[in-house]
Amino acid sequence: MDKDVTNEGQLYEDAIGKIPAHTLELFASLSAKSATGSYSMQVPAPFSDLLLTVEPHVCPLLPSTNICLRYLSTHNLSNQVVLDFGSGSGALAIAAVCSGAAHVDAVDNTHEAVACTSRNAVACDMVDKIHAFASDGFSQVSGRYNLIMANIPIVFVREIVNEHNFGLYDEKWILHNHVLANYRRYLMPGGSLQLCHVPLQPEWSFEKFEKYLAQSGATFGVALEMHQHGLPWRVYSLT
Repeated sequence: MDKDVTNEGQLYEDAIGKIPAHTLELFASLSAKSATGSYSMQVPAPFSDLLLTVEPHVCPLLPSTNICLRYLSTHNLSNQVVLDFGSGSGALAIAAVCSGAAHVDAVDNTHEAVACTSRNAVACDMVDKIHAFASDGFSQVSGRYNLIMANIPIVFVREIVNEHNFGLYDEKWILHNHVLANYRRYLMPGGSLQLCHVPLQPEWSFEKFEKYLAQSGATFGVALEMHQHGLPWRVYSLT
C-alpha cells in the first residue's frame, strides 16, 4: 500500500476512533486509482452497456451506487423528473434516464464531479435530459421532483481531514441532517427520496438508523434490501 494512502487512512482512523475495514480498503483503492488519472468503469447490469469515465478524486461507482442502481432497474420512471443528489460520475442520473426519466438534475458540491457527470452525459447522448450543476446541499436546487436519489456518504466521522474523500465520509452527519431537514420541500406530491444505508458502524445499526429517521420526522419504509460484499444493505424510501 502506498505510504501516503496509509497515512491518510490513519488520519481518518484517528478522527473517528475506528474506520470500518471495508471503508479503509475502499479508500486506499480509490486513492490508488485516482493517482493514475482518469479511468473507465462499467455500470453493473442491467445498465452494463454503459461505460463511464471517472476523473481523479470524483466519487465513482461505490457499493451504495450499485444498490441504488438496482433500485432504479426495478422502477419505471417514465416521464418523471429526478434529482441525483451527490452525482459523482453521473451513474445514477444516466441510469434514471435509461429507466424512462424525462429530466434529471444532477448536483454535486465539487466542480470536478459536475464536469465528470456532464462529460458522461454527453458520451451517453443524454445531454438534452441531464442538467449537471454545482450545489452545496440543496442551496442551488430550485426544482421539485418525483424522485430524489440521495447517494450520500454512509460512514460517520467526527472530522474530515482530507478534501478528497470520494463520498465515503459524512462529518458529524451534517449532510444527513441537511437532507432530512430539507428534502420534503423539493418533492412533488406523491414523490419520494431514496436513501441508502449499511450498518458498517455498530453505532449506526439499521435499528438506530431508523430511530434517527423517525426522530427527524420522516415517514419511511424499506424499498430494497440485499446483501453485497457480505454486508446487508437497505434503500429507504422517504416521503
